[in-house]
Amino acid sequence: LAARSIIATPEIREFSLKKGQNYRIILASDGLFDVFTNEQVSKLAWKRRDPRKAAKMLASRAKSRRVLKGLSTDDITAVVLEIRV
Repeated sequence: LAARSIIATPEIREFSLKKGQNYRIILASDGLFDVFTNEQVSKLAWKRRDPRKAAKMLASRAKSRRVLKGLSTDDITAVVLEIRV
C-alpha cells in the first residue's frame, strides 16, 4: 500500500462580507483541488443557481478530469454553501 497522509492544518482565509451581496463557500477535498485551481472552482460554482447542483457538478467534472489524467476517483468531496448578507 502506498503511504497516505492527512494534513490536519486547513487552509484558512479571512475576509469581510458586504451587505446586499451573495457569497459561496466551497469546502472540498484535494480530489477537486488537485485538478482545478481555486479560481476555476469559484467560476464553476456560480454556473449553477442551486448550491447543491453546483457541488454535484464540481464533483462530476473533477471525476471526469481525474479519469482523463489516470488518477483515482475515490477522494472527491465538494460542498457549496451560499451566504446571503
